[in-house]
Amino acid sequence: MTWRARSFRWRVPLRGYAISLLAPPLIFLICVTALYGRAPLRALGQNWSLIFTSFLPALLIMILLNNVAEEIGWAGFVFARFQDRHGPPRAALLTTVFFWLFHVPSFYVETRSWMATATVLGLLLLPHLGSRFIVGWLYNSAGSSVLIAGLFHAMHNAIVNSTGLVAIVGLPQFDVLMVMAGLVVLAAAIIAIATRGRLGLKRPSDSFAPR
Repeated sequence: MTWRARSFRWRVPLRGYAISLLAPPLIFLICVTALYGRAPLRALGQNWSLIFTSFLPALLIMILLNNVAEEIGWAGFVFARFQDRHGPPRAALLTTVFFWLFHVPSFYVETRSWMATATVLGLLLLPHLGSRFIVGWLYNSAGSSVLIAGLFHAMHNAIVNSTGLVAIVGLPQFDVLMVMAGLVVLAAAIIAIATRGRLGLKRPSDSFAPR
């Protein structure tokens, strides 16, 4: 499949869309309820209108202008090339290096401090690696669909964005970021173990397996 075909592949099973768009916020809400009690759910009930005026607009902007386009490069090109040569786990590891370094300028511009930038990047190194495992799994499981990978990326960012789910559940942005970071690392570990490192990539013999 060509890079262009991977970039615009949208005819995939509905479970791909469900996992990318519905699973992250639902799992997040379950987790913060377990950690903080019913306060986040009460805030959600009080601020429900922000779902339509803040959260969904933020998600739409990220889908149309940011994260799906990013994954054309990260998943559709970098990860795909590394995967062809080194297999899924190494591809995720190698992609993480470039993905992690890619965030250095933006964090520095935001913090104006190399020390703060190094601290943030240190905290996010493992979650970034986890996100590359998840994105690689989604990409492979959806038949090399960059769109599915990009939708997950956009949903994750909409959850941790200050104008996204953070504003609705009434929790500090840092808390939301750390909760999501933990969930991403846990999910990546489960995926790696469950797929035995294949991250959804079919083995060559699978193409000839009886249906």
